Amino acid sequence: MSTYLQRVVEAEKSALARELHDELGALLLGIKMDLARLRDNLDLTEPAIKTRWDRIQSSLSAGIDLKRRVIERLRPSLLDNLGLIAAVRWQAEEICSAAGLALTQRYPESEPDITGEASIAIFRIAQETLTNCVKHARATNVKIDMKLSDAELTLSIEDDGIGLPVERWSAPGAHGIAGMRHRLLAFDGVFVIEKASPTGTRLAITLPLAKISKHSQAAP
Repeated sequence: MSTYLQRVVEAEKSALARELHDELGALLLGIKMDLARLRDNLDLTEPAIKTRWDRIQSSLSAGIDLKRRVIERLRPSLLDNLGLIAAVRWQAEEICSAAGLALTQRYPESEPDITGEASIAIFRIAQETLTNCVKHARATNVKIDMKLSDAELTLSIEDDGIGLPVERWSAPGAHGIAGMRHRLLAFDGVFVIEKASPTGTRLAITLPLAKISKHSQAAP
């Protein structure tokens, strides 16, 4: 049931992202084009008009940027267009840069040839983990390590924060951790959370390629 609900939620997020991109994007583009035409009829040497004009342009630019960020959070376009590595790298840089965290990343040389469902599950786990680092860990450094072998894909995210108490790892209220565990069930994935050395928390997931590879899914 949990796996089914997660699929439904992701499908709804994807549909909403497309609607925002197509409809809201068209509206904002129309406003931008109309303003460009209107500019020729305004006296921007008048201080009051210039101030209002700059305010409108700034608000429009902020609205376009907000639309982009919301769409990327709902359904990252990089995931569909460039793959899992690019999407996780972008997300990590966005989150860590905004929070002032030092970030170290290591990825496979080649893009994992895995299904869309597996890609979004891994991306969401990385997203949830990085968000937790910012909200709760009080960390200054984050390390991301993704590895790809002939048999499995692994992803580990480690921070140097205050650490997560052991009793919280499986607590009923730890919805974020429970959600990450549930995302792995459909792929027979392994979820590990442990203390990092000397401080902090390390989360690692392992997924068998036999369950997530596009080729294995296509096989009879």
